Amino acid sequence: MFNSKLKNAFPKKYSEEIKVILNKLPLKVCRTQISNTFQVNLNQEEIYIPERIYFKEISKELYDEFTPIQKTIVDCIYTRHKNGFIREKYLYKLLQRGHCHYWVTPYLIKLSGEYVIEILNVLKECIPQLNDTFIRTYLVENKRIYHLTEQRIISYWNCYYREEFPMKDEYIGFQLLHYYRGCLLQNLSNKEKSPY
Repeated sequence: MFNSKLKNAFPKKYSEEIKVILNKLPLKVCRTQISNTFQVNLNQEEIYIPERIYFKEISKELYDEFTPIQKTIVDCIYTRHKNGFIREKYLYKLLQRGHCHYWVTPYLIKLSGEYVIEILNVLKECIPQLNDTFIRTYLVENKRIYHLTEQRIISYWNCYYREEFPMKDEYIGFQLLHYYRGCLLQNLSNKEKSPY
C-alpha cells in the first residue's frame, strides 16, 4: 500500500528510479508509514504526494549510492517527513542540486504552507535559485493548492507568529506569497527556462 503511494508521488516516467529507491528505503509493512496524500497536476498528469511520511531516515551509505536524479526523488520524499529537522535537511539537499525539474515544485510550495519558520527561512533565502517559470506554471495548474497555501500561511501567522511579526510584511510566509504572486504576474516570454 505505501509503495503505491510513493510510486504515485512522481511522474510515471520515473517509475524505474522509484523501484530502485523503494528497495533501499527503510520501509515497513505498516499503515502508518505514509499518511494520506494530496493531489497535484503536473503537465496534466495527476500526482499524489504524501502529507507526511513516518519511516526512518535512509542511511548516508545507501543515499550516496543513488544517482543524482534518484537523490532528488529521495530528497523530495523526505521533505514530507514528520520531523521538521529532517524536512529542513532534505530541503537543503534538494535546493543545493538546483530547481532543475518541474516535478520538484509541489514539494517546495507545500513546505511554504507549513508552520516551521526555519523551513520558511530556507525557502526565502533560496528564492534566487528557484525557477520562476516552474513556480508560475505550477500555481496556474494547481489553483486550489495555491489558495490553500495562502490560507495556511495566513492561519499560521495568526496562530503562532502574529506577536513576533505584527507587520505582515515582516513574516517570511507573506514574503514567499509576495514572490509567488510576482511569478504569476511575470510574462513567460521573458523567462529563459520552460518546464517542458
